[in-house]
Amino acid sequence: MVNLLGEYCHLIDRGTPEEMVALFTDDATLERARGPAVGRKEIRAHFEEYFKNCESVVWVRHRLSSPFVTLHSETEASAVSLFDADTLWPTGSVTTMVGRWEDEVVLVDGRWRFQIRRIISEGFYEIGQMPIE
Repeated sequence: MVNLLGEYCHLIDRGTPEEMVALFTDDATLERARGPAVGRKEIRAHFEEYFKNCESVVWVRHRLSSPFVTLHSETEASAVSLFDADTLWPTGSVTTMVGRWEDEVVLVDGRWRFQIRRIISEGFYEIGQMPIE
């Protein structure tokens, strides 16, 4: 189940909307600051917009830390994790967003999938400059 959390980090940095949507159940909910995305169609639209916005940055790197997983049954679990998301902007500015993910996950066809993912931002900071090569 922890692999699902790590896979999300890798794919949100270098994946595609299709790969991201595959991490969710058909009727999943992605809760974010601007309101929920419900079902794969809305979740796909969220990630399409996200990846389009990322075209204007040099890179984004998400880091997962301190995952706390509770197994409720053989097919249901929940997790709370901390994250940092660093972004290198074309100006050389580096920012980081910090927060946590609160997840409800289920086992579907032998793979863990998000049923509910809550993205909770707890801060956004400029952390310095980095040369762009």
